Amino acid sequence: MDRVAKNAYYNDSKQLETLPNIDINIKVGNSLLSRFSLDEDLKNSLKRRKLTLAQYRDAVDSYKNAKTKDQKYQMEQLISDVKNDFCTEIFYHDPKAIKLANLKAEITLLELPQTLLDELINEKEAREKKQQKLSKNNKAYENSFEWRFEFPEILDDKGCFQGFDVIVGNPPYGVSVTGESRKALVKSLGKVPDFEIYYWFINLGKKILRKNGQLSFIIPNTLLFNVFAQAYRLEMLKNWTFEEVVDCTDFVVFSDASVRNVVIRCSNNSDGNRFGYRETSKAKSLMEIFERPLLHVDSSVAKENNSNWGLIFKSSADVAALVAKIKRQSTPLQTYFPETSQGLIAYDKHAGQSDDLIKKRVFHSTVMHSQDYKPWLYGEDVRRYSVAWNAKEYINCSGNIANPRKSIYFSGKRVLIREITNPGIYAGYTQDELYFDPSVIVVMDSLNCNFTLYSLLGILNSKLATFFHFNSSPKATKGTFPKILVYDINNFPLPRDLSSGICLLIDGKVSEILKMRNVDSSSDTSALEDEVNRLVYQLYGLTPQEISTVEGTEVTTLDCV
Repeated sequence: MDRVAKNAYYNDSKQLETLPNIDINIKVGNSLLSRFSLDEDLKNSLKRRKLTLAQYRDAVDSYKNAKTKDQKYQMEQLISDVKNDFCTEIFYHDPKAIKLANLKAEITLLELPQTLLDELINEKEAREKKQQKLSKNNKAYENSFEWRFEFPEILDDKGCFQGFDVIVGNPPYGVSVTGESRKALVKSLGKVPDFEIYYWFINLGKKILRKNGQLSFIIPNTLLFNVFAQAYRLEMLKNWTFEEVVDCTDFVVFSDASVRNVVIRCSNNSDGNRFGYRETSKAKSLMEIFERPLLHVDSSVAKENNSNWGLIFKSSADVAALVAKIKRQSTPLQTYFPETSQGLIAYDKHAGQSDDLIKKRVFHSTVMHSQDYKPWLYGEDVRRYSVAWNAKEYINCSGNIANPRKSIYFSGKRVLIREITNPGIYAGYTQDELYFDPSVIVVMDSLNCNFTLYSLLGILNSKLATFFHFNSSPKATKGTFPKILVYDINNFPLPRDLSSGICLLIDGKVSEILKMRNVDSSSDTSALEDEVNRLVYQLYGLTPQEISTVEGTEVTTLDCV
């Protein structure tokens, strides 16, 4: 019965019929790489078999519906022979092969002595054969996939590749592509962020889809917020129309995978300005999101939120509009404060350090052995407005640490910012010599602008800053440990108009807060902080309605694994 079930089925008339040969629909190979171009000419290779393209397509169809093993084998052999003939034909028309043939003819005409003639020809043939062998044996193309052989249905009568109507897939990700394979992929499909393989599958989809064809992929959610994919996202907006984006970041799609996902459905055209999505707030499953209506915004909204597309799907229209307004009317922080950095990295095996050195944390100590040992700051030591060293550890920066930073970042007037932003931004002012790792970001004082560190401190600790961060930054919504990046700090929007007296008022309030904290670190400065919040709203020109949007927006985090 098992054999019958595999090869036959009962039709509507209760009669047993043979199943079609569906194995021809199962293709095996490296689908990202093809040895031959999609525009290579098929006609001559088919002429060897006295076949037309239509007959070749019929042969493939006959294979699917062959009634006997003999019929299946005959069709299988024919298809295989056509593929081999095509490979031979391509090589025969290869410029190197043509050059070799021309060289032979030229040498013959010279009527050189036969021994010399043979020597030259043999030498040239040996070189060409070696090049051919290297090409054929290139590991990158070992399992290359030839789309036109495997899918003759999508060729026109002249053998031109027409492309697929629809591509649906769950491409691999997290694969390390190196060496010759990486070079071949870059040459064929272009550079992609982090050399991550799923971006190459998107590029391949563009290549093998017909005009207006649809691509639907389920891929990692890093497409939405990867800092190094910002240019790639903008290119996608140029080259594709996003019919639908379903962000599955809040829940697990595949139970055996830790990576969170996004589903994209794109049309192979750049005609539309629309960006389709389904709202994801508080959704717990894929089916729940699909039951929600399909919404659209202008693609310009996606450009404005290019640092994290996922925020589009969670934010209300009021929130999105306010974030866009703040961006439009502001100047990046780095314009005023060019010296910013993360802390140093003391240990890293990729810097040649031994496992034993790293495990023992040899550069750290609970005792200050000499003047080379400096106070070591934790992220939690950075509080709102102030910095309080834990007095638990020191670091010897004179040692061979893995990744040092310039010494200017560890002393002098500066603002330190805690990397973890839960429940908001923590920024403190200090002049003390303190060392720290990347869990702390530093902004150095700048003498070349009218914007003071106190004003910056007041803004970064304000409700408006936390609102903007959680509704615009790439990793602001990362589970239990949402983060602010150096990139976020450098691009944080500061007001252009500093001529008003508002900044002076903020400076005064911040100065009072710091004085109180210096006397008693546990001082209640909430009233002064509320005044700073009101002044910051004024500085950015917020309306009463926009202030209500900031005050009423619930900060939520999610897991951007």
